[in-house]
Amino acid sequence: MPPRTRPLPAEVIARAGVEVALARLPDIDLAVSAEARTRRRSAATYPRTGPPR
Repeated sequence: MPPRTRPLPAEVIARAGVEVALARLPDIDLAVSAEARTRRRSAATYPRTGPPR
C-alpha cells in the first residue's frame, strides 16, 4: 500500500474543531501537553472482522 500523502477527512475536521475551540476559549490550558498525548486507533479503523482481542 502506498504511503498516505494527505490527511484523512476526520483528521482535518478534528484539527479544525480543536483550533476553533482554542481560538474561542483562549484562557484554557490543556490538561495534557501535546508531547504527552498518544495516538490511539479508532473503532472505525478496525477491519470489518472487529477490534483485536
